[in-house]
Amino acid sequence: MSQHWLNIPGNALVIGAGQGIGKATALAFATGGVSGIVLAGRTQATLSQTEVEIGAIAASQGREVKTLIVITDITKEADVICLHQEAKEVFRRIDYAANTAGLLGDDFKPTTSVTATEVNAQLAMNATGFLLCMREAIKMMETQEPLSVPGFHTAERPGIVSAGLLESNNNTPENGLKSVGSVPIRRFSTVDEVADVAVFMCSPRASYIHGMNYVVAGGVGFEQCWSVEA
Repeated sequence: MSQHWLNIPGNALVIGAGQGIGKATALAFATGGVSGIVLAGRTQATLSQTEVEIGAIAASQGREVKTLIVITDITKEADVICLHQEAKEVFRRIDYAANTAGLLGDDFKPTTSVTATEVNAQLAMNATGFLLCMREAIKMMETQEPLSVPGFHTAERPGIVSAGLLESNNNTPENGLKSVGSVPIRRFSTVDEVADVAVFMCSPRASYIHGMNYVVAGGVGFEQCWSVEA
């Protein structure tokens, strides 16, 4: 059985695992060595495809990765609670929680055209939903013993990974040209680049990193510090 250099033990919960960053994160966890993954999201078909790809990764490593699909709408508190209950019943513990679900809306829409319905939908997903997921994950992890890996305590090492401009974020040719010009390295990020950082933070290789936030944005925010030629 081949072993990935991250050698991540335990079980992961990935919300939004059917597509985009969530799918990439679930696949990265599988590649990195976890023994189980809970795949949460709204659409059975996309979650099932992620499950198939996880199975292929595990087979290539000569091992098995147990998966559980839970249809979840994180804007509904009852769904979030049931998700974590099912995860606990099947896996007994969850060592990593990655909430990648989010609603972007139209980044290029004039403020004067934004509706209350659009704002409320984003808040329900990106604020309330995120908080509910974090709350339930923390409650679950607080009842668990840390993984028995020297110098490595998953429940005590929270952090946030923020994505910059992704290739798929409303990037029409016109909007894409406007957006990528603000990125010092002059290209969009990929979902794999974001997922790699998130999964690394969960690994024993990051055992001395605690409570840090990472922005995967190609240098956005440092334009005044560095001069980058197009």
